Amino acid sequence: MSKARPLVAIESPFKGKDVGDVRRNRVFAQNVCRYAVLEGYNPYAMHLFFTQFLKDGDAEERKLGINCGLAWTGHADEAWFCLRRDERPTAGMKLALDDHRRRIAHGARCTLKFLVFSQGGKLLGTFDEPE
Repeated sequence: MSKARPLVAIESPFKGKDVGDVRRNRVFAQNVCRYAVLEGYNPYAMHLFFTQFLKDGDAEERKLGINCGLAWTGHADEAWFCLRRDERPTAGMKLALDDHRRRIAHGARCTLKFLVFSQGGKLLGTFDEPE
């Protein structure tokens, strides 16, 4: 049996102004997940999973997907907040960050990382933790 891989919650932009933005954001998240696997992690990107069967454009279904996703990501060893250069965390990413901070304040062990990637999934650096 192989060594267990650390669980990492992947948080990145999803919504966009149009279908092209959403497609670009989906590919970005997939590339970050690929990077994580190749680096020895077990990634989970809730926005890639729940949007396959819940309607992100429906406020109630979006909220349901976020709540289900946060329940899963609450078990992560690390949470990566991933952006491309010159991007800012989205409202959804801020919700996830607040949830992780709340869990950590109550004793959960989870390392928060703020990472900058290229669209193709190459790690470029870090960014300062948002307030």
